This record gives sequence, C-alpha cells and structure tokens, in this order.
Amino acid sequence: MLMLATSLLITIAQLPGLYLRYIPFQTFISPSQKKWLFTAYLTWYILEFSIIYIYLHAYGIVFPLYKAVIMLGWIPYVIINIILIPHHIPHHIFIFGMQSIYTFLLHSVVLFIFSISFPKIEIVYLYYMQTIAYLILFYLTVSWIRSFFMRIFTSYHAMNNQTYWNWVCPLPFLICADMLYFAFDKDNVIIEQMPSRIILAITFFIFARCITLDLKEIENKVLINENNQRLSLQLEYLKEHTLMMSEGQEKMSILRHDIRHYNQILYSMIHDGKTDQALNFINTYDEKLIETTIHAFCKHPIVNAALSIYIAKAKNQNIPVNHKIDLPATLHVNDNEMAILLSNLLENAINASLKQPVDDREIRITVKNEKKHIVISIKNRFTGIVSFDREGLPLTHLKGHGLGMRSLSLFKKKYDATVFCTHEDGWFSILIYTAQNNKG
Repeated sequence: MLMLATSLLITIAQLPGLYLRYIPFQTFISPSQKKWLFTAYLTWYILEFSIIYIYLHAYGIVFPLYKAVIMLGWIPYVIINIILIPHHIPHHIFIFGMQSIYTFLLHSVVLFIFSISFPKIEIVYLYYMQTIAYLILFYLTVSWIRSFFMRIFTSYHAMNNQTYWNWVCPLPFLICADMLYFAFDKDNVIIEQMPSRIILAITFFIFARCITLDLKEIENKVLINENNQRLSLQLEYLKEHTLMMSEGQEKMSILRHDIRHYNQILYSMIHDGKTDQALNFINTYDEKLIETTIHAFCKHPIVNAALSIYIAKAKNQNIPVNHKIDLPATLHVNDNEMAILLSNLLENAINASLKQPVDDREIRITVKNEKKHIVISIKNRFTGIVSFDREGLPLTHLKGHGLGMRSLSLFKKKYDATVFCTHEDGWFSILIYTAQNNKG
C-alpha cells in the first residue's frame, strides 16, 4: 500500500506543470486534438505510474528517484504536445521554460519550509509532505499564474510572429536548464541556494511582465497597421467609384450632346423606309445608354463602392455575376467593416473563378435583410480541392493569401455571426448570418 501511494504522489506531482503547458494552446486547438491529447496524457500517466511502482518494489523508496521524476518527468508530456500540436516548437519551448521556472520556485518554497521545520524528517514522509504541500501551494497561486499563461497566445498576430518567438523562446529554457543542473547536485543545500532562488523569482516576474507588455505592443502595432490599411482601402474604393461615376457621366454628356444628331439620322432612316437599319441604330444607341448606367447597390457609400468595384472587376474578366442586394438604410454592423468583408470575399471568389475554364465561371451574390438578420451569401464555381480549418473556414497555404478568411474570422467573432462554408457539386459557398441585436 505504501508503494502504491508513493507512486501515485510522484505521478500526481507532474500534473500542475502539465496543466500550465496545456492551457496556452487550448483556445485554438480543435476538439479532435484535445481528445488525442487527453488520451496520450492518460496513457503516459498510467505507464509512468506502472514504471515507478515496479521500481519502488525492486529498490525501495529513494530520494534520487523522486528528484529525477520531478526534474525529468516533463519530457514525455512535452513530446506529446509537440507531436499533437505541431508547427509551434518555439511556443512549446517558451511555455515549458516559463512553467518549469514557476513550478521550480514552488518546490523551492516547500523544501525551504521543510528544511527549517523538519531538518531530520524521514525520506518517505518527505515524499508525502513535499508533494502535498506543493500541490496546495500550486492550488493557492494557480488563479494568478493561469491568467498569464492563458493570455500569452490570445493575440493572433503575436502568436504568429515567428521571428519574435524564435529569439524569445530560448531565454526561459536556458534559465530552466541552468537551475536543473544545480538542482541535481546532491551537495547543494536548499538553504544556501535561497538567495539565488529569490533572485530567480524576481527575474521570473519581471520577465513575465515584459513579455506581457511586448505582446500588447505587437498587437497594438498590428491594429494600427490594419486601421491604416482599412483607411487606404476606403480611399481607394471612393477613388475608383468616383472614377466609374465620372466615366459614366462623361459618356452620358457625349450622348446628350449627340442626341439631336442621332434623332436626325433616325428620322431620315424611317422617312426613307429603312426600317431594319433604324432598328439596328436604336439597338446600338440602347447599348451606349446601358454603358452609362451607374448602379446603386445600396444606400451606404462605402459598401456600395466596394460592391460596384468588385462586380465590375468580375465582369471585366468574363465572370458572369448574378446579384441580389437589398440592405436596410441602417445597419447594425459597421459600414466600413462590411465593405472590407465583402471586398475580401469577392476578391477570393474572383481569384477562384479565374482558375476555372471561361465557360465554367460564375459568381452569385446575395446581401439582404431577412427576419432581423443580415444575410450574406457568396457562391462561385470551383472544381479544385478546398481544405477547411477548425472553424470551418477554408485554408490556404500560399504566402500572402488568406486575408479574406482572416477578415471573415474577425467579423464572425465581433458580431457573433453564424458562418457556413461548403464546397459541393462544383460550387464553393459562404453563408453569413448576423442578428440585429448583436453588438456592433
């Protein structure tokens, strides 16, 4: 029974570190990944427990075993994380380093207290008391430290700044490696090490604060850049839309100037009985009138400009566009954000359509108000392969692409929108619902 309880305590002592290494990633890994992680964690826990139990039966309870498991027992769990949460090696290294420093400091506090209070305690009782005290201390402090670990990767841009993480990740890892080296030295006494460990604690808190400020600064810079890009796009929309209106007005001015001349020619043809020529002349005149038409898709200038530009762009590239646009005078979403979203989605649809044969190109656009929801539906023909991420949004592996889906993801989160993406029967479609009572 003693061996069983000791094995249980040693393996349980690994769980606080495992928890801290898991929570930074839990917000963006899929349910399937979470299931595999839990299965792998449980499998290794049972295996580790069995190994320790067999070892204790063979060699008895010895302190070096406890120390080795505490210092090295993290290795299989970290390997599991790297395998099941791939493409994030710098992040795993950084998280491991910060977690190890923190849990090491908790063990140091516990050992210091026991060294002062119970200098001649038997080894078997030290196992129990140290582990139980460590778990209690972790429980009392976890609410504070958890908030730090959970915030590290909440910023999309900070998470994907690979250059930053490649340089930052070794720092806590190297500190951790240094303290592990000295901790294994059996001649070192915990009381003598306390000044250095106090300095380590101060270093940890300062470093954690610096990282938090750094990540905020990265996100703020990106947000400023995105706002600048948004303003640039708005100016570009208005410039192109103004140009389109100017061209239409110029053509209309020419037609008005020549209308008397056209009427005289038409009168002459009818007078001379040239009916067929008169009809052809009228058809030609109608086509020129159609060229001067300026479409008003909705009452919102920025949204209307975005729709006008991309619908015209599609038609100019021989992509038929069917559209039904009926928006209310007042939107519960930001006009600029709606324009950016539609522009990105239509640009993606146009790019996908250009990969199709000319006869297999088509885009269908529906934007309307229906039962207190704004409904956006964009469909385009596409016979290629489409992969979807954990949010059900299409993935792209081309550098510089994917901004449309990024825009959609941000729009979805801000307005709590419902988004469906499908690829069936040669059609790729995106359907978006946003309720009017949502936040704006």
